[in-house]
Amino acid sequence: MSTEFNADDPFDTRLLKPWQAYGFAVVATAATLGLRLLIAPQLAGQPALVIFTVPIMLSAYLGGLRGGLLATALAYLCARFFFLDPDNGFWTTGTPERWQLFFITLAGVVISFLNEALHRSRRRADLAIREHLDAENALRRSEASLVEAQRLAQIGSWEWDLDTDATHASAEVRRLFGFVPTKPAPRFRDTRGSVYSEEDWDRLNEAIQGTIANGGGFAVTVQVRRPDQTTRWILMRAEAVRDKAGAIIGLRGTSHDVTAARDAEVALRESERRYRALVEWSPTPIAVQHNATLLYVNPATVRMMGATSADDLIGKSIFDFIRPSDHDAAKERMHAPAVEGVNAPAFAMGIITLDGALREVEVEGTAINYDGRTALLASFHERGGHRGT
Repeated sequence: MSTEFNADDPFDTRLLKPWQAYGFAVVATAATLGLRLLIAPQLAGQPALVIFTVPIMLSAYLGGLRGGLLATALAYLCARFFFLDPDNGFWTTGTPERWQLFFITLAGVVISFLNEALHRSRRRADLAIREHLDAENALRRSEASLVEAQRLAQIGSWEWDLDTDATHASAEVRRLFGFVPTKPAPRFRDTRGSVYSEEDWDRLNEAIQGTIANGGGFAVTVQVRRPDQTTRWILMRAEAVRDKAGAIIGLRGTSHDVTAARDAEVALRESERRYRALVEWSPTPIAVQHNATLLYVNPATVRMMGATSADDLIGKSIFDFIRPSDHDAAKERMHAPAVEGVNAPAFAMGIITLDGALREVEVEGTAINYDGRTALLASFHERGGHRGT
């Protein structure tokens, strides 16, 4: 690490810039020299060089290594010139004075390096603390983002301990189930008949025991009854958690609120049921075909065709019942681009019933999704009586 002061480094613990440290060393040493000269009469000729450790320590503490070394050099020069024999010279002959000057100089160097080491240690400590705080803040931000993401997606995470039956649930799981945030989540064995119905608890427990026995995971949709007596449909997904030896020690998984999707599915089925009932009871003959194969006919179509049941017609080609002279027109209509919900223009053609009678009909059609594939729903309106072929 460089000994240079870096004003842009928030972790540089030296209080003075280099030029400030040099100036402080000069001023502090000069002040110490003046003080030493002032008290000289009271010292009875003793050098008392230890006083120069004060500017050395202050310069090293405030300015680091270079400030301390400059103060040491200045203290050395002041001591030799002003206080050691011969007076006013840079040479001394007394051995005790030499040793005293040597140890003052040595102490100055040691103090300067120790203070520099102190600054570096403090900087490393500050950096480590900042990195730790940054990591904690990043972790908190990550946890907050995870909580928010789970809330928006209505998906919570949890872990279940096999030995203790304890469940560690995320904030979103607690919200979905209505658990008190400050209390532990209930143990699984205590949720039968309360959180889950007995039937759903048994299904979920069967899936859990199967995962514990065989590994892998499961996905089970159950109804949850919350403390406020409202219910939610929750998709539970889980996988086995193993220890280092490979033994299963619990489960971890997610809980996804699928209430809206399930309600929409139920509403769709109910809508389909009502629509099918309307079609079944409609006096207008209605049929559904895909690639010219009949997939559905209503009772009115069965009667129009002289059949005994829908089975007499379903699975057969519509061209078996269209007048041959109308085949080309029917094919052209069938191959025209179909858009779901958009009615195709009506056209006239002849229909041959099972008893051989010819019925003149006007056909209207629209594309629909039938069992996951695009099909054509057609309704038939007789244009007049029927006659034999």
